[in-house]
Amino acid sequence: MSSEQPKTTGGDTVLIDRILADAREEARKIREDAESSVATRRKALEKRLAEMDVETESRVAEEREKQRARADSAISLAEGRMKLRVENRVYELARERCLAEMKKMRQTPEYKRILRDWIVEASRGLGGNAAVVRCPPEDSAAVESVLRDAQDILSSEYGMNVELQFDRKPVSGQGVVLRDPRARLSFTNTVQDRMRRYAGELRRIVYHSVIEGINGRTDHR
Repeated sequence: MSSEQPKTTGGDTVLIDRILADAREEARKIREDAESSVATRRKALEKRLAEMDVETESRVAEEREKQRARADSAISLAEGRMKLRVENRVYELARERCLAEMKKMRQTPEYKRILRDWIVEASRGLGGNAAVVRCPPEDSAAVESVLRDAQDILSSEYGMNVELQFDRKPVSGQGVVLRDPRARLSFTNTVQDRMRRYAGELRRIVYHSVIEGINGRTDHR
């Protein structure tokens, strides 16, 4: 298989924009709940300090500082856990929405173009002059309809004369899987595998688009 890394297509990145608004709202709610819990802890601390009845002012001051240090440590730990929970939930929400949006796209004209581009990308990854194309039953009609276009693009844009053969033996998931006719090499372009390959990019986009705003950060990972 070629070492050339696949590039994100327009069909991949446009899905991110659709889920960012929902991700921000989900993160905001989690953040509000957590901040409410932190505020309750702080109120309980102040009440406990105010009600302390100790023998001398020195003991009061010393005990107050101990109590405050313990409480601040617990609150800081709780805030760190809250931020991590927010980030993990937003990333998972983004992944779930991407999968759901891709299923919906099966009903749109744009979906055929996405499959065509994935076939072209996988063909270039294999690098041979022939490839067998397989897909889930739900994608069969769309895949068959774009094979000729994919061959034309490979020829006109990349100078590759590739014979694409459709194999009706189904694969699971959504998208396409290409292999050379001798079944020695394969290139998997299912939605699930693409999301695994682009997981780092997805997390980066979600982090800078959602997490930084929620946590009030300006640092960049």
